[in-house]
Amino acid sequence: MAVQPAPVTWSAEAGASLARARATAADLEAYRQDVANGKAQLWRIPGDPVSFVLTRVERDSAGHLEMVIVAGAGCNAADTIQWFTNLAKAERIPSIRAHINRPGLTRIFEQQGYTLDEWIMRARTDGQ
Repeated sequence: MAVQPAPVTWSAEAGASLARARATAADLEAYRQDVANGKAQLWRIPGDPVSFVLTRVERDSAGHLEMVIVAGAGCNAADTIQWFTNLAKAERIPSIRAHINRPGLTRIFEQQGYTLDEWIMRARTDGQ
């Protein structure tokens, strides 16, 4: 099944979807602001259920462009990952990364040629 993401503005539907993907209220507000000021792109992917992906384009440590899949929620992960990989190639963005926390997604990314790049350690100091 081919996915057809389309750029959209922030909506309650997008916020509710991304909240199901472990985004906190603070995360959602930051995402909303980043989309509003053009620092991030929000994509709606039709389907049942509708999926949303939030991306940014940043510079890596060497100064090269890098697409970042910031957050995503919904179905068709493999097709969606492939679509964004193809978009990065078409836009001549030499790398793409995603921070994920689900083992199943790790396997899907690996099947598409992604490799583990770093481990992220986190401690919560607010009791949550």
